[in-house]
Amino acid sequence: MPMPISRAVRLAVFAMLALVLAGCDLEETIGPGDDRMPNVVGKTATQANIALNERGFPPSYGKQMPFDSDRCRVVVQKSPPGAKVRPYSTQQIRCVVRIPKVVGLSADEADSALEEEGLDPVFDGRRRRGCRVAEREGGPVARPQADIRMKLRC
Repeated sequence: MPMPISRAVRLAVFAMLALVLAGCDLEETIGPGDDRMPNVVGKTATQANIALNERGFPPSYGKQMPFDSDRCRVVVQKSPPGAKVRPYSTQQIRCVVRIPKVVGLSADEADSALEEEGLDPVFDGRRRRGCRVAEREGGPVARPQADIRMKLRC
């Protein structure tokens, strides 16, 4: 006996709502070997590498390869999520790391903190011994291996 249309519509809406509430995202609905691009924005570089390699899409970070893939978060992917892409095509993604707070630290402490994140500290031309970081240029995040410029107060 066929269901009335209104009941079938209600069941379909309920099923879709259940999927949404269960946290089903695009990546979970794409199976291995699928030629659609998963959503990797917001994931760590490690997670993005796994998701892309599982589908045969090697990731490319350009010149800024992450120093620590677990600390680098993906902020841009060239192919949009769900887009059909050629099998084994390299997918360009960009990730950023958080810049640690360095203002007030000694030059050596700031140097260590930045290098631990895979960033390159650049101090103004003054001597470093006994100096503290007075200010830092830039925002809260940077691409891996970025130069982080700081002014010292001695």
